[in-house]
Amino acid sequence: MRFQWPEGAKCAVALSFEYDAESVEYGFKKHYSGSSDWGGFAPRFGIPRMLELLDNYGIKGTFFVPGWDAERYPESVRDIARAGHEVAAHGYIHEDFSRLSEKEEREVFDKAHNILTEITGTPPRGFRSGAYWKPLSPNTLRFLRDMGYCYDSSYLDDDEPYAIKIEGEEPGVIEIPWAWVLNDLIYISVPFSSGIGLVLPTRTSQWILEIWKEEFDSLYEKVGFFNLVVHPTHMGAGCRMPLMEGMIRFIRGYADIWVATYGEIADLCLKQIREGLVHGSSSSADRIF
Repeated sequence: MRFQWPEGAKCAVALSFEYDAESVEYGFKKHYSGSSDWGGFAPRFGIPRMLELLDNYGIKGTFFVPGWDAERYPESVRDIARAGHEVAAHGYIHEDFSRLSEKEEREVFDKAHNILTEITGTPPRGFRSGAYWKPLSPNTLRFLRDMGYCYDSSYLDDDEPYAIKIEGEEPGVIEIPWAWVLNDLIYISVPFSSGIGLVLPTRTSQWILEIWKEEFDSLYEKVGFFNLVVHPTHMGAGCRMPLMEGMIRFIRGYADIWVATYGEIADLCLKQIREGLVHGSSSSADRIF
């Protein structure tokens, strides 16, 4: 492990939640019918249940919120911020940035950024692409840096944070990568609702929990970083909440962990790189944009 976590912690733990209400249906399928859409479950039930669970265990998470959803559920987004959680950018409506011009992409970033800032009173400091299977454009990371963002979480090419050089400068932003095996979407979503078209047959909560426990044990021992991606629209169902609580209880059973928001993790990584305590770039790739 390159980065040293606070108070000698052996493993950093990040819990992220993708707000993803009706913006998924409207963004991917170009229709929005109202209360009958499955995405409306998140702000009405999934998000409140997740907030209650996190509060019960004294944990702060990072919520990636599309601007389109934030406009429709501003009070819900304020509830997230008021509870002390981080609100991060997730595009406006699940754009494929690789298909946008530089001007169009910048307009999307500005719009989503301004919406979240106005609602929460705090500018977002991080971003995750809302189009999983689409590449970022050559401009995306530069936009993030120029807007003052300290991290991105759109890549799957490592199992711990690393610094990305942008226009030859390091650190530009910290990349906080994620993995499909630790994304609930592939286990409990359905193909037409996920937008990725390939989802495993629905599994039992216990089956998923055992996989995640095994993954945690391995990452705890070998890497020192664990990053879980959760969608309240799916995980927030009453039958799935015990799975989420079971994973949190399992994680909290380890004494030498640091549970942090993405922003806290990025700040620490940037600080250690700038102080020369660690080398931020991974040896597996140049990662220069």
